[in-house]
Amino acid sequence: MARLIRLVVTIVGVVLYYVTMRYLANFSYFWPLIVASLMLVVGGLVANAVHIRKSRQQGLTGEAQSFSYCYLWQGLLLFALVAHLGYFARTIYSPAIDSWDKKLLLAIWLLSVIFGIALAIGIELSIRANGVGRFGEPRRVLKSGASWGLVGILLAILLNINYLATEHNIVSDWSYLQVTTLSDSSRTMVVDLQKELQVYAFMSRDDEIYPFVNDYLESLASANNRLVKASVIDKELRPMIAEKYRVHANGNLVLAFADDEKKYQKIYLGTELRIARRKLRDLDGQFQKAFLQLTASAQQVYFYQGHDEFTWQYRQDKQRSLRALRALFKKRNYQLREFSLDTGSARQVPDDAALVVIVGPRQPFIDAEVSSLRQYLDNGGKALIFLDVEHQGPLIDFLQETGLQFHGQVLANDRSYVALRKSVRDRWSIISNNFTSHPAVTTLAEHDRQTAVLFDQNGYYRIVANDQGWRTQAVIKSIPTTFVDHNRNYAFDQTQETRSTFDLCAITERKGRIYACADATVISDILMQNPANQVLVSDALAWLQDKKAFTSSSEKDLKIVHSKNEDLLLFYGTIIVMPLLVLAIGLLTTRRKK
Repeated sequence: MARLIRLVVTIVGVVLYYVTMRYLANFSYFWPLIVASLMLVVGGLVANAVHIRKSRQQGLTGEAQSFSYCYLWQGLLLFALVAHLGYFARTIYSPAIDSWDKKLLLAIWLLSVIFGIALAIGIELSIRANGVGRFGEPRRVLKSGASWGLVGILLAILLNINYLATEHNIVSDWSYLQVTTLSDSSRTMVVDLQKELQVYAFMSRDDEIYPFVNDYLESLASANNRLVKASVIDKELRPMIAEKYRVHANGNLVLAFADDEKKYQKIYLGTELRIARRKLRDLDGQFQKAFLQLTASAQQVYFYQGHDEFTWQYRQDKQRSLRALRALFKKRNYQLREFSLDTGSARQVPDDAALVVIVGPRQPFIDAEVSSLRQYLDNGGKALIFLDVEHQGPLIDFLQETGLQFHGQVLANDRSYVALRKSVRDRWSIISNNFTSHPAVTTLAEHDRQTAVLFDQNGYYRIVANDQGWRTQAVIKSIPTTFVDHNRNYAFDQTQETRSTFDLCAITERKGRIYACADATVISDILMQNPANQVLVSDALAWLQDKKAFTSSSEKDLKIVHSKNEDLLLFYGTIIVMPLLVLAIGLLTTRRKK
């Protein structure tokens, strides 16, 4: 009886632990169940010890020795549970997303649980056939356990490789061998040219990058044969032209207008693929950046400060840093300036402001600041506003005047979310590919089946009537399984919460224009790593400035965001199902031979 009890009790304990962790984390009896599951696994060890003692008393030394090997897999599974519990506790009490200790605990848990399960299968199957009674053969049991242990090690290695690839996007990328093709945005740029553009590629025809760059230049020239003149010249053979544009070595691209050769832009690539491959991948984006700097005067963008807003000055907290956003603005030839009470935010928005930006203020604006903003918009100004759920004050009241009623309650989704922290709080990190047909989300709407914008701890808007003449419309909505987490417990409570679609980003326009999102983290450094979040900003800027969205082909190669269930199927299918299928075929083949 003890022989059966120790197996059943151990399995029940392990299953109870993971069921509790997965489905009962938000209930009051969570910790008692966790303790009970660990006690059951310990009980399995005790039951095994009792059986070994009885076997020895009966003179069944072979059986006793065979069952002593069960300590290996039982102990490993208990160790795996403790490691996972440590990881879970560390995740709850630490806001850091990728701390080294959490990664270590996670790796230990994954290795222990896979290795432990493999040992359990090998030892238990062998005990059943060779390890019971007077003729128990512990050597066969040990050999079987070792064989299955090797399978466990293989699975554990495969699991960790797959996990690392999943977490860090490790892929074999040879795309640099195919230079970025001319995007529709770049084609539009050169088609709309009003004067001749000269593009010089300083390189030898023997250079490794020549065929790739030449293909791009040919597609560039074919877009406007009349006004785009592209040529490849060797710096050593044409020193006068190289001197005119201060080119000191091959590997440079130069853009200049024929009627003003003193004004030009250079793009350095290098001549060897080893050096140039990264730049070749974004050649189209670099062309756009150089073209915009060549053709347009720098526009001034004012970022409101003084209310504890997000800023590019943050280095440690990526959730409140705007360094990636600043880089995107500079790429589009904007000059960024801080705007606060000290620089006149309560008096007047500067006349040269092409755009004002408000990102995540935690302190309220004063009435005078809102009045100057209102006046700026009445004169045709443009505003990009990203609010934090905690924000209150006159700015909220002003947005409601324009038809945007802001709600600071956090949205959640327990079915589709982003694993930023590997904890239950990730249910506040939602995704959406629910875009409207408005021009403010043109590029996003074109790729709604391939990508999604990531949000974190965001509120929502409601479109309300206004008597000021503002035309208001939602442009990004949540997916239908989203709900307002009223009690902030990360779980859907059917009695007081309802799944629905909510307005995440919206626009409103009269003389001026406003693009507003109910989340500031959406443009923080940590979420701007997702290409769709970058495109959100590009589309917004294009609409605010009444321009076409200039998006390079590399930026339009958006990530595919899988649902949670799709990721689980792919992940477990590659690390468990396929190896076990191969193993099962091997076992069947072996049995047939016997």
